[in-house]
Amino acid sequence: MQQPDPHGRTTRTADHPGDGLASIATTLCRSRRQVPWVKQPQDENDLRAILLEASRSGAPINVISTGRNWGYGSHLPSQDGTALIDLRAWNEIGPLDPATLSVRIQPGVTQGELHRWLQKHAPGLAFNTTGAGTQTSILGCALERGIGYAGPLDEDIFGLEVMLADGQVHRPDPEWFHAARDHAAGPSHDALFFQSNYGIVLAARLRLRVRQEKEQAVVLNGSLPGLLRSLEECYRSGILTLPTHISEPGRTGRLAANRLSQLRGRAVTVEELRAVFPERNEHVALTALHGRAPMVDAAWRELRRTLGRGVAAWRLGETTARRIESLARKIRLRNHADRLAAFLPLLGLTWGTPTDAGLHALALRTDQNDADLAQEGAIYGNAVSALTVAAATETAAIIRAAWAEAACTYIVLNAHCLVTVFTLHFSPEQTSAAKVAEETIYSALRARGYPPYRLGINIAGPAGEGLHELVKNALDPHLLLAPGRYEKQ
Repeated sequence: MQQPDPHGRTTRTADHPGDGLASIATTLCRSRRQVPWVKQPQDENDLRAILLEASRSGAPINVISTGRNWGYGSHLPSQDGTALIDLRAWNEIGPLDPATLSVRIQPGVTQGELHRWLQKHAPGLAFNTTGAGTQTSILGCALERGIGYAGPLDEDIFGLEVMLADGQVHRPDPEWFHAARDHAAGPSHDALFFQSNYGIVLAARLRLRVRQEKEQAVVLNGSLPGLLRSLEECYRSGILTLPTHISEPGRTGRLAANRLSQLRGRAVTVEELRAVFPERNEHVALTALHGRAPMVDAAWRELRRTLGRGVAAWRLGETTARRIESLARKIRLRNHADRLAAFLPLLGLTWGTPTDAGLHALALRTDQNDADLAQEGAIYGNAVSALTVAAATETAAIIRAAWAEAACTYIVLNAHCLVTVFTLHFSPEQTSAAKVAEETIYSALRARGYPPYRLGINIAGPAGEGLHELVKNALDPHLLLAPGRYEKQ
């Protein structure tokens, strides 16, 4: 039968498990998989029963949190014939432990839900946000090693509660584990379940942070070489500690046009766009300074002194930004007000407010924020390199050699690590070519020493040999969980 799923996608499903294959095809990366059934267990007993039945029938399964792994495959498994277990209903938050700045969350807890929960129960606390949208799973993103505006999310998750393929549940032993420290005494096994197919994470603790007296978004403009050289010095000298996201002109322009159209409720002209966003051919970087006011002000002065020639900087806090926007509207400076309103939600990511605004770099319809329903396809990819101009230049050249219109974002994690995230935008008739380009890009990047930091459903991981094979066979001897995910297919 045909039925809409809770994401708004139309899914062909069997009336009973095993009564034929379900085709789930509408995803941002425009992939298609044949799925025998989709189930949503309500508790651990339900989940265990599904696993045992799947083991008896030999049906492999893939587990999703909210299914919003945009551009990497969303809710789809890596292989045809793999069923889905959907944990979006597992959205329990708590208990909160203010003393250790941590809270327990389940896989279905989204960025928007946790933000609202903290506003109600602990407004002085915040968490590491990403630009993936308010409806994305925090735990799912962390297990995929996503990167937030306060650092890599996998560094914020600990104390994992895991169910293995045979239904056994393993939780931290309270005699040996304390939420004040990420690791229990003795061997630490949490890392096994990040970006792997060894088990199902039922819950984990998330490390929070205390909101600071002064939290300011810092925006830098300039050429990519100028920005990277300046940022390298800022990180090596300790002026900056939080990640910096650098957007190239094409990506910034696409986002600006879509955001302005959304604000004005119609398509905007080129002249309108230029009036609101006059910059051209510049890279835009977003980072943040947090702390007591004197510390932030001192860091700002040092940052300004450190910036190279041709790199401009400005900073803005939440309260000031809203006041300026309001004032600009009152005195009828519409372009200035719209400029700020378009990017204020993105600035808010640096002080811990999730938003769907970043999704508007995609060809979304104005009435929805589901990237899988974008009017054009998009494939996300990534590569890790040293923080050097040469590495960034070579990485971008490899990507554009295979897909000329690719868009790149460069994430400076620290003084030694740069992650290049690329997007292949494509029309329906370009779908096959885009997937070929994805494989070509990844092969070329790895050959030049730029491996990925996370994988999509269409890119095979490392060969299933050695330690991985030993662990997989020990924890999932029937190869029930997500075959082909994170391993050579």
